[in-house]
Amino acid sequence: LSIESHALALSSLSLTSIPPEVYILKNVTALTSINLFENSLDALPELLFEQMLTLQVLDASRNRLTSLPASLGNQLRLRLLILNDNQLPEIPKVVFSLSRLETLAVDYNQITAIPGEVMLL
Repeated sequence: LSIESHALALSSLSLTSIPPEVYILKNVTALTSINLFENSLDALPELLFEQMLTLQVLDASRNRLTSLPASLGNQLRLRLLILNDNQLPEIPKVVFSLSRLETLAVDYNQITAIPGEVMLL
């Protein structure tokens, strides 16, 4: 568990879930970047994003994600969402509510069709 400034780094730790300590961090609401790269996460918990107000970058690539929590849609400042190399069967609907999203990376998933809503991003 590493926090520097407003960034949380939890990469390459073989995590299967988010450690409970993350939810009680003093500055969790001020995080601007979360790196969950290269773990074994099947899901991201709703609670993780309910407390955050300033998240701009989320890298959850190289995990086992099949969906995203609805609470991610509350991240109105999210600009960069990296979900490469997961098991997503489709682009999660919550992505379309992220009005400031500039970059969505979903390479190497199980996505077989691109919905028309992608053009609205």
